[in-house]
Amino acid sequence: MYAYESVFAMRGLDEFNSEFPNSIDDYKQKVDHFNEVLDKIKDLQKN
Repeated sequence: MYAYESVFAMRGLDEFNSEFPNSIDDYKQKVDHFNEVLDKIKDLQKN
């Protein structure tokens, strides 16, 4: 996920698409999984 975000943040969407063609779905899947893990951690902290 970091590689995707760093390229996008530093060089923009065009460079992201150039470096990672057809990878936006993979990126979204990784972000969704990361958010699920964070939610589980938050739930554990409540107990």
